[in-house]
Amino acid sequence: MIKKILVLLLFMAIVLLFVVYYAGGLEVIDKYLNRDTVFLSDTEEVNIDLKSSKIFLEKGFFYKLTENNLTAYDYKGSLLSNKEFDTFIEKIFINSDTVIMTEDGSLHILNSDSNFEIDLIQKNLLNILEDTAIYALTSDLDYTNNYIEIFDQNYVANGVINKNTKRVVNVRKSLNSNAIIVSAFDYDGNVIISTISEYLTKDYYQLWETEFVNELVIFLEPGKDGTYLATNRNIYKLNTQGVVLWQYGGYDNLKDMRFVNGELYVLEGDSGTNLHIISKDGKLMSKVTSEHQYNKLDFYEGFLILTGNQYISYIKDDKVNLLHNSQSTINATLHDGNVIRIFTADGIKSMNINIK
Repeated sequence: MIKKILVLLLFMAIVLLFVVYYAGGLEVIDKYLNRDTVFLSDTEEVNIDLKSSKIFLEKGFFYKLTENNLTAYDYKGSLLSNKEFDTFIEKIFINSDTVIMTEDGSLHILNSDSNFEIDLIQKNLLNILEDTAIYALTSDLDYTNNYIEIFDQNYVANGVINKNTKRVVNVRKSLNSNAIIVSAFDYDGNVIISTISEYLTKDYYQLWETEFVNELVIFLEPGKDGTYLATNRNIYKLNTQGVVLWQYGGYDNLKDMRFVNGELYVLEGDSGTNLHIISKDGKLMSKVTSEHQYNKLDFYEGFLILTGNQYISYIKDDKVNLLHNSQSTINATLHDGNVIRIFTADGIKSMNINIK
């Protein structure tokens, strides 16, 4: 009896395939059996004037910056907030707080009464990073006494890491200890010496330091089993004591690097684009090439999204599939849930990301 039922079900399946084929061909079968295609659909556009201003895309809203004014809007163009300062706005640092630096060296914490000062005669504020503490990357103006000032969550200074002549490039939180990882470099006019160092956040004691000669560290990716970094020449994996475990080379003009689900994704290329997918032990798993220029990697629902100055595409079966061809140069994009925000000279367009 069971055998007869199975034979009947098989016969019905074959009949269904023939019906589908004659109704629309094999592409209909593919449509229903291979539901892993990505496409974009329009949602809304911002209709306010964005010219002569800098734009910072954030999740749910964006900032519009003019000389001494910072305004926040939602992506429908509705005004959320407006803040005007007495002097010119030099830089904006966006973490859980938004910190605005004005030309007089004042750091203003948006939506707070807290402010603190940077002595611009002695320092040049490069960046502010945030974890359990605030890390202000600073250097003096002639680059001979570079250091990192550590602040607590109330912006009270509680320590300094002095890098002397080495200029700090980046600071990241270590994923395997209560520490920070610092990349820096020194150049004497002939040789570049780059260093990767790890410091405890309690007393800022240096745990280890590794040098790279005539290589400049561009990307830094802490992992639970060590640190991944990319220079202008090679990609390295360091263990938790800073020892080089493996090295991977063979690329030009490195643009972006992401460590996702135990794999390293590397975007590079001059005239076109190459995507290297590398295992955590440094082996090349696959390589995808495109004649178009892409400079940014994003992941959405398991799909790899590539963004360039004109095109937005996704990777499927080691092939680059076009999602969006912009009529204007793409200045910036932001993945905001299931929406991608696209900022061009024409404005900000929000498009839904769909998977079928």
